[in-house]
Amino acid sequence: MKMKDSTFRAFLAAAHRSKDLAEIADLLSAHASPEGEASIAKGIPMQHRALFRHLYRAFPVKIYYRGPRRKNSRGVCSYQGQLNCLKEHATSFAVYAR
Repeated sequence: MKMKDSTFRAFLAAAHRSKDLAEIADLLSAHASPEGEASIAKGIPMQHRALFRHLYRAFPVKIYYRGPRRKNSRGVCSYQGQLNCLKEHATSFAVYAR
């Protein structure tokens, strides 16, 4: 995906300027999505979310939260679509190019 590759390369080039950016670059490399997927990185633990505030300002990216689904009245998890996870319930997140 051309947009994904150019965004990722531009970000890695800027990573040498800041300690936070270098840490983000390491996280993106460690959690990089397989070729052919729309996301840049996925499965990044929520404890690292604060580091990604630099990414919002510098690059056209979107963060989607991932985690457990809501339980119905019988205590069974029901599928509600992958975009229905709220930030406060998320266990990880994914980074997408806009």
